Amino acid sequence: MKDLEEKNENARFDNVIVEATHKIEHHFLGYEQVLKGGMGFLLASDSVSREAWRTYVDALRINDRYPGILGVGFAKNISPSELADHIEEVRAEGFPDYKVWPENVQQKYVPIVYLEPFSGRNLRAHGYDMYSDAVRRAALFRARDTGETTLSAKVKLVQETGDDVQAGVLMYVPYYGATNLPGTLEERRASLVGYVHATFRMDDFMRSVFRTELNVLDFRIFTGEIREENSLLFDSEKHRPRSPGTPGTPEFKRVIPISMYGQTWAIEASSRPAFEKAIESYEPFLVLLGGILVSILTAMVSFVLSANKEKAVALGRVNKRLVSAMEEQKTTTLQLSNSKLRIERILESITEAFYTLDRKWHFTYVNKEAENLLLRRRDDLLGSMVWEEFKEAVGTTFDREYHRALVENTAVTFEEFYVPLGKWFEVHAYPSEEGLAIYFRDITQRKSAENEIKHLAFYDSLTGLPNRQLLLDRLRHALAARAGNRRMGALLFIDLDNFKLLNDTFGHGLGDLLLQQIAPRLISCVRESDTVARLGGDEFVIILETDFTEDYDEAVTQVETICERIRSAFNQPFSLGAHKHHTTPSIGVALFSDQSHTTDELLRHADLAMYQAKASGRNAMRFFDPDMQVVMNARAALESDLHKSWERNEFVLHYQPQVDNHGVIGVEALVRWQHPRRGLLSPSEFIPQTEESGLILPLGAWVLETACSQLVNWSGRCETAQLNLAVNISPRQFCQPDFVEQVVSALDRTGANPQRLKLELTESILVHNMDDTITKMMALKAKGVGFALDDFGVGYSSLYYLKRLPFDWLKIDKSFVRDVLTDNNDATIVRAILLLAKSMGLAVIAEGVETGAQKDFLAWNGCSVYQGYLFSPPLPLDQFEELMLEEASAIKTKRQDSIMVFQEDIQ
Repeated sequence: MKDLEEKNENARFDNVIVEATHKIEHHFLGYEQVLKGGMGFLLASDSVSREAWRTYVDALRINDRYPGILGVGFAKNISPSELADHIEEVRAEGFPDYKVWPENVQQKYVPIVYLEPFSGRNLRAHGYDMYSDAVRRAALFRARDTGETTLSAKVKLVQETGDDVQAGVLMYVPYYGATNLPGTLEERRASLVGYVHATFRMDDFMRSVFRTELNVLDFRIFTGEIREENSLLFDSEKHRPRSPGTPGTPEFKRVIPISMYGQTWAIEASSRPAFEKAIESYEPFLVLLGGILVSILTAMVSFVLSANKEKAVALGRVNKRLVSAMEEQKTTTLQLSNSKLRIERILESITEAFYTLDRKWHFTYVNKEAENLLLRRRDDLLGSMVWEEFKEAVGTTFDREYHRALVENTAVTFEEFYVPLGKWFEVHAYPSEEGLAIYFRDITQRKSAENEIKHLAFYDSLTGLPNRQLLLDRLRHALAARAGNRRMGALLFIDLDNFKLLNDTFGHGLGDLLLQQIAPRLISCVRESDTVARLGGDEFVIILETDFTEDYDEAVTQVETICERIRSAFNQPFSLGAHKHHTTPSIGVALFSDQSHTTDELLRHADLAMYQAKASGRNAMRFFDPDMQVVMNARAALESDLHKSWERNEFVLHYQPQVDNHGVIGVEALVRWQHPRRGLLSPSEFIPQTEESGLILPLGAWVLETACSQLVNWSGRCETAQLNLAVNISPRQFCQPDFVEQVVSALDRTGANPQRLKLELTESILVHNMDDTITKMMALKAKGVGFALDDFGVGYSSLYYLKRLPFDWLKIDKSFVRDVLTDNNDATIVRAILLLAKSMGLAVIAEGVETGAQKDFLAWNGCSVYQGYLFSPPLPLDQFEELMLEEASAIKTKRQDSIMVFQEDIQ
């Protein structure tokens, strides 16, 4: 009997320890979801500002929902070459004293950039370089290389001050940017952007985990399996020492290891007096023993009464023993009653709900918290069957797991939603010889928070559509499904036409409103099984999982029908407040039928096809063609070469003369790229890429500076001193706030005559801020700089713009000049331009003049200045200067001939 009781006591102690370890693991699992939600928030946005991160963390209400977390932050992975720019960037956000500390020279830096709540202790951690500490660095490396959530070993947090210093640990989730988890170790190391992390003060954390267990147990937790003082993470006796007079050695003690997120902890648990009193179980044994003893003594009395008188003395002794046994039984019964009362009080004080079932599924005990959660009185439940009182639980996880616990004699833990109560429950069931002891608690609020985090991680906050991360996951599933049946699927990449113009004109608020209204229209065009996602900005992606036919041509026809349905959905205007807005989509399509392409490749194919749709005139649909990839690869190689070319000084200027009836009066500077493999490239082959990459700004500044220097060189030579020099200015360059200062600075540095400098602007500049354009032009006009309107007639200009802007020249676009002799419309346009310029007092240059007949037509209609291959192609500097020498020599000879003829006439 005593062995059985000791076995029961140890089993109960073990159950409490198992429950405690489950709680630690469960809390960390919840905190991991918080960090992964933060990573999803980063993935869902093109960029996350400090304020956006604060808003995200505030929405989590971590103090209420996730006690124990000191802060949730983002640390950036920075190379030494990026360090100075990073510091300046953060200082520009309003932190003038920001620095990355400690200030060591090392291979990498991982400073804490965001940390919320950004107050109190956390202020001290801003800029702290976690790479500088060996323990943190080991955890950072493990997270980076595995792509998994990782815990650090014991650290001293930089947030700690002199008061209440606690051991700390950190949890890291690696962030590789808007891509899938890189496949190889090298790729993971190369693409790492930073870490989402959480900070834990272990005393605070463990007290939030062990809210009730610390009443009955003491815990000491060590990082690693060796229990020594420098690896101690938590000691409950530090805050709750044993009362004087209590036994120094606990009756129960265990050490168990648990492994989590790359760390092993040793948990040493020992019983406190409250636990030991609660499970004292000798009373039933004593009652049974007393009962047996009374029965035996009673039998002895009967035996004595039937004996002779000589045994009277023995009877007296028996009576005495009988009275003593009855007193002992009374005392034992009282002790049992008191012990039962103590146990009930302890069970009632447990904050979790608790009830017990016997092996026939009858309720044998229900505490107050269980009454509250189950919305049932304990008097109504005690003695009744659980499956009759809660019929809806039959056949659910509750039913299966409770039976498994008894059949397999194993503790079970699960989470389940119970429909009649509308609540999520976390349940722990422990079997015993008597039945089941069940602890449970309401986790509905936590589940709601997890769902909120999941929504933030996988859905676009503006439109409610799946974001990039969820899109890629569903696309992977769609590809896997097609691998079996070989049927076609389709990926549609949709971009709104002229969306930037809407944002620039009416603001981002109306742009966001448009995106919100587009989402339901796209959803209405596809089936429920298809996926409509927002990739970012004004880009949407649709996965058509409709079972198209295996025949390629038929599948194309079916997809075209859906695309036309989408385009038709855009026919009706969108109501943006007081505005009615019309927009159109450009759609790129990539078909798939198996896993021969990765998700990234399919997205890239659909994206390329979308750009082809835009290039065809917008509001169109195009299917991906492999030739598009060839073009894109060449484009990517060109962009890579562009950056190298700037470093190698491969750009040169060529010069094309502008002539009138008397000779060369000016010249246009035209940039060329001397490519090391492809030879001399014209602007049309690389200028669009420089515009997109931003290289146009330094390139434009170089052209301007070189042109001004050339004017100075030419001013000292009689054959070139009177030349005007025209320079093309890109819209992006002109829109720079300091454009005027750049031009004036170039003139001042070189000493060029501003009256010889002519800036050519394209008509696309005119659609930008008119007042700003006029201000810049007038400021430069005041310095003597002239302006020409390039490519006139093919862009956006109107007479209203032309009247307000201080142009000196109009340049007739070569597309009109080319067909001026064969196309009546072009001839009419050229005549109109010449009449308009004359009426407004503007000079005119005709571009692209290649034949004498074209020149004669232009001269007949009033044009007197020309530029084109009829006179000269664009020439390198030495050839142009040679041309000018030849022209000067020819003019000199002509003059001398004229003088001689004049003298002969006189004679």
